[in-house]
Amino acid sequence: MSVRTVALVHQAADLALVRVGAGLGETTVITIAAGTEAGEQLLAGARAAGAARTVRLWDDAMIATDYLGVAFTLAATVRAVMGDLAANPTLILCGDGGRGAVGPAVAERLSLPHLGEVVGASMMDERVVARRRSGTVVRLYAGKPPIVLCLAAAPSESAGAEAGAWTSAVGSTEVWTLGQAGLTSAELSYRKRFRPHASAGPTGAPRVFPDAPSLVARLLADGLLSGSS
Repeated sequence: MSVRTVALVHQAADLALVRVGAGLGETTVITIAAGTEAGEQLLAGARAAGAARTVRLWDDAMIATDYLGVAFTLAATVRAVMGDLAANPTLILCGDGGRGAVGPAVAERLSLPHLGEVVGASMMDERVVARRRSGTVVRLYAGKPPIVLCLAAAPSESAGAEAGAWTSAVGSTEVWTLGQAGLTSAELSYRKRFRPHASAGPTGAPRVFPDAPSLVARLLADGLLSGSS
């Protein structure tokens, strides 16, 4: 039995998700990215890896949003593109790199079960069988879709080159707006305040002592100088 799959692609290493999905059934790739040459190469690589459909969504509001805003957008796009996930059982694949926060957030938004650190998946009757590594042991988990699986595939050193080599892959990408996904920029812009920003950190002014005995007394009090020295 085959199953509809959706691969949420962000970088060249995520082409592994497309290959897993294509081995299970018809695969749709969804990405949030501006229309850059690198992005088009990535989606061409996804089509070459077996994707039957590629969808790219972009809005300038995505520049300032955080991981939760990205997850909201991906979840809404999955619903809009794929329709009823329960009536037409769908397997959603995403990467598990970085902090691994987006996949679980997508699953929560879609009210679906999810499993992380997955190293492979297959179909058995009407169930998805996921392989999850725990130390040196590989455990099997099975469930009926719709399900979200976060794959912990190791990045391939040739992934970037692979994506770049398929600029002429057959097919075209559907370009979606937030409105087509049922969202507005205002729904995402409030997440800007939660996006982490690096700070300069605390700075301290040097302390000046009036004389050497005062400095020695302070060093002794701080334990930086012993009384016998």
